[in-house]
Amino acid sequence: MSRVRLRAETIEWLSRPEFSHAITLAPNRKDMVLNRADMEPELMRKMLSAFCCEVDKFMLRTSNPRSRYSCERLHLVAMPEKLDSNPHLHCVANFTRAFWQHNLDKPWEEELPKIWKRFTRGAGSIEIDVNSSERVASYITEEMLRPDHDFYHSWDFQPAHRIVDENLKATLELIAPTRRAA
Repeated sequence: MSRVRLRAETIEWLSRPEFSHAITLAPNRKDMVLNRADMEPELMRKMLSAFCCEVDKFMLRTSNPRSRYSCERLHLVAMPEKLDSNPHLHCVANFTRAFWQHNLDKPWEEELPKIWKRFTRGAGSIEIDVNSSERVASYITEEMLRPDHDFYHSWDFQPAHRIVDENLKATLELIAPTRRAA
């Protein structure tokens, strides 16, 4: 698949109606800039993983969201940007009434910044907007084809046995086969 087509398909995917909100997560941590080369991508991944887990805890009112199936948990895709100077994540997430139902009645827009600040030691900033057009997806995919810019999916941080989608399980098995006992 050509790079142009890959980006176009990604833009189409991220513009789907279920991705109702665009979120920018900026750690704003000095240690990420100082130790940029060896620490940044893995630290960003860990911070996003912890953030997704805490959002699930808040939205689902459970202390152990990892016991829930993926179809019940946060659906978020994050694209890193400016890893060499001002690292941050551009995300699209499903905060639709159809998905969260009565859980959306909670003050989630007020809680998400508090959750993000916990994982950034108070330095982080977050912006939450409605994902209203393809412009958002086009903007957040600008750096997606750089070799050091892997995108993250909230389901990456969930146990494989809790993923409901059989196609996703098969894809994950191709990418990173599980070891079977001999």
